[in-house]
Amino acid sequence: MDEPDYDDPEVEEAWCLAERQRVIDYLATQPIEYNEVGEWPAWFVPPIVAIWAIESAVEPNAIGYWAISGDLPTDFISGYRVVHPREAMAAFADQWDDVADHMERKVPHPEFVLGRESNWHELAPLLRARAKIFREWVADDDLWEDE
Repeated sequence: MDEPDYDDPEVEEAWCLAERQRVIDYLATQPIEYNEVGEWPAWFVPPIVAIWAIESAVEPNAIGYWAISGDLPTDFISGYRVVHPREAMAAFADQWDDVADHMERKVPHPEFVLGRESNWHELAPLLRARAKIFREWVADDDLWEDE
């Protein structure tokens, strides 16, 4: 089977719409309130990653959360003091390193549950690898041309 051509605008749009729905479905399982998920990712590289601005329920038109989706775990972070998707990606890297630290020490994280304790030894290196890639992307000015 041929790989989708993500340079094709229709393929890109279909991927973005599917990822948006994935984020909406994920957020429905989380104990947060929000207004809307952005119609389009704030930053993305299909089919690898999309970063989504999530409108605050308390302050309309403000970012309350950021979500990440793609070929990686779907996750969210607070939008407090995080005003750009580049900052959000850095915050996801920090969060995932913190969770990996806990997994490696075999200590449950006080805020997050990810996977079963029996497979933390497999998940921790994956989270670390993604966090490392995120940091490399954050440092690459060419990826953030709109700044």
